[in-house]
Amino acid sequence: MYSTPMEDRGFTLLEILIATALTAILVAAFYSTFFSVVRFGGGSEDSLDELLNAGMFFDRISKDIHSAFYRSKNRNTFFVGDIDGTTSSIAFTTLYRPPMRKETPSGDLRAVRYFAEREKDGYTLYMEVWNPYYRDGERFRVAMMEGVRGFEVSFFSTDWVEVWDSELEGSLPSAVKIAVTLRDGRTLSTITRTMIGKR
Repeated sequence: MYSTPMEDRGFTLLEILIATALTAILVAAFYSTFFSVVRFGGGSEDSLDELLNAGMFFDRISKDIHSAFYRSKNRNTFFVGDIDGTTSSIAFTTLYRPPMRKETPSGDLRAVRYFAEREKDGYTLYMEVWNPYYRDGERFRVAMMEGVRGFEVSFFSTDWVEVWDSELEGSLPSAVKIAVTLRDGRTLSTITRTMIGKR
């Protein structure tokens, strides 16, 4: 019994087609995975930006509410929370803070309003500032967050309510809850207390 050496031969057409098909499948899988990772990375960055903006917004509104000032005998002071359609708004007088920009009204007392306006891709949260001694004077407005899905404010005295008017209640609420629904549907919230001017 003897064996003959294997003959040298090339690849058959069928083997080449199978190798090409497998390569195409692997390339398509890697391509899909690569772009999924890129999309996820971009989404994470957008989400992080949204969270940072929300943090700055909560910090700003909380500081203003801490300094909210109301005196029943002073007609220039007020604290009003209301519902505008499907979102909330809150307007009140607060003790002076350093102005955000040169053109921002300044003085020992200022009025601020936080509200949402419907835009093409959701709501934009605005802060409006003016001098309460000149109610018809110029108002300065700045966009705080864009593309949010909701803005809700509620007020606590003996129970949580959705509207507040210091002229009717005779005082500031003890606490204010602010909730913002982000573009992706997550709702972030904080509760802040009024610290001064409760008479």
